[in-house]
Amino acid sequence: MTFTTVSIENFRGIQSFTCNRLARVTLIVGRNNCGKTSLLEALALLANRRTTQIGPLLNARRQLDTQRVADLDVLFNNPTKPLTIQASDVSGMTRDVTITRVTEKQSTFITPKNNAATTPEPRYRLEQTFHDYPPNAPKAFGTLDFTEEPGGDEWLLRFHTAPTATQTLTEPAFALVSAQRFDFSTSFLVEVILQRSEYVLVDALKALDSRIQTLQLIEDKVMVGLKDVPRLLPIQIMGDGVRRLIAILSALWVCRGGCVCIDEIDNGLHNSAQAAVWQTLIRCAQEWDVQIIATSHHLDLLNAIAAVHKAHPDAIPPQDFAYIVLSREGDAIRPYAFDLTDLTSALELGLEVR
Repeated sequence: MTFTTVSIENFRGIQSFTCNRLARVTLIVGRNNCGKTSLLEALALLANRRTTQIGPLLNARRQLDTQRVADLDVLFNNPTKPLTIQASDVSGMTRDVTITRVTEKQSTFITPKNNAATTPEPRYRLEQTFHDYPPNAPKAFGTLDFTEEPGGDEWLLRFHTAPTATQTLTEPAFALVSAQRFDFSTSFLVEVILQRSEYVLVDALKALDSRIQTLQLIEDKVMVGLKDVPRLLPIQIMGDGVRRLIAILSALWVCRGGCVCIDEIDNGLHNSAQAAVWQTLIRCAQEWDVQIIATSHHLDLLNAIAAVHKAHPDAIPPQDFAYIVLSREGDAIRPYAFDLTDLTSALELGLEVR
C-alpha cells in the first residue's frame, strides 16, 4: 500500500490534520513540536492496527512503557473524544482505524496484595475498530477490545481480539525506523540474511563504504566482512552512519510493496555522504516498490536532494516525490507541499525551506 492521503483526528499533539500529497518518496520537515514524528506514528498505528501491542510499543519509543490503560491516554489529544486515522492509496483503497476510550464502573474486588476489599477507580476500556474499503463498496470491519484488569499492585492491560471481522483484512508491509541507534537484534536484518539476500544490502552500502563485502549471521550476531581484513568483525565495529543505513535498507527490503517511515532520516550521516545515500534510497524505493516517508531537520539533506535532482533529473519522476513543510498554527497543523522543482529553486535563492 502506497499512502497518497492521510487524515488524523485527536492523535497525540494533533487535533486535526489532513495531507493529500504523499508520494513514493515523501520528506517531511518543520519546526520542533509540529507533529512530524506523530504523523509517522499515526501511520504506524494505522498499518499495524490489528497488533494489540501497537499502542504500548509507540509509547515505549517515548520511554512510557508501563502496561496501564491510563498511560495510553497520551495517544489521545483529548481522551474524551475518539482517535481516528484514515489513509488512502494509489488504487483508491481507503483504510481507517478508530480508537475510543470508554470509562466503566467497576465492582469491589479483593486485591492480590493484601486480600483487602477495595473499590478501585473506574476502569478504562479502549475499543478499536478498523475498516478497509474500496470506493462505493460496503465496509468490512474488525474490532479489538482492550480492557484493564487487576494484576499485582496495579491495573494491567488485557487484550482481547473480538472475532467480528467480516472478511480477512490484509495488513501492508510496514516499518517505523527510529531516530535512535539501530538495534541489530531486530528481525529486519536477520530476515534479510536468512533469505540469503544480504547481497542487495551490500551493493547499496558500498555507496557509503566501499570496503563492505559481506554480511553474515553467526550465532545470532551480525558480522561484516571488509576488504583486506582476514576475518569477520561484529557489525558494531562500523560507524553510526553505516549502521543507520543498514537499519533503513533492511527495513526497505523486508517491506517491499509496502511503506517504511523513517524518523530523522539523516541522523548519524555526515553531510558529505548525504547525496550518495539519498541517491541509493531513491533507487531502492523504486526497484523494491516501497514507499519512504521520512522526517528531517537539516539543510544538508535538502541540499543533497537538490544536488541529486540537478545531476540526475530523471532519477525520480516528479510525481514520485513530495516535500512537505508542517506548520503549527494555533491548534491546527497545516501541511505545505512542494515538488522537486520548487525545492531546488528555493534553495538556489537561499530561501528558508524548513
